[in-house]
Amino acid sequence: MIKLLEDIQVTPNFKLDEFANHLSDGTYLKIDLDLVYKLQELRNIVGEITVTSGYRTPEFNASCGGSSNSYHLDGLAADIKFNFNDWDVYSLTKVLKSIGFINVNFYLQGSDIQRLHLDIGPCRKEGEFYYRNLFI
Repeated sequence: MIKLLEDIQVTPNFKLDEFANHLSDGTYLKIDLDLVYKLQELRNIVGEITVTSGYRTPEFNASCGGSSNSYHLDGLAADIKFNFNDWDVYSLTKVLKSIGFINVNFYLQGSDIQRLHLDIGPCRKEGEFYYRNLFI
């Protein structure tokens, strides 16, 4: 874990700070740049993306109900939002798989996508790609 001291641009549209865990005692970051590059590729397709959660310290992950084996802890995951109006689960799954995301959680309200969890960690199920729908 490193303490982030400045805002560093890593792709045309993402800064390292967007993936940091901001806590009262400092800003912490551990991120796999391959994840950031894949998110940039997705952003080139869908437009503006907001990262709602990137790296998480173990303490923060526990406090927000994250899994003890979450890929956020290793800097391999991000939760994101963007304008989902033109997308359905099927179409977006094809795009995410083609970019190289491994595990995808769709957070749905009815059939409307509210946010996504994307990671590049080892596949949680047998195979090379896994996605699931979680209803909120």
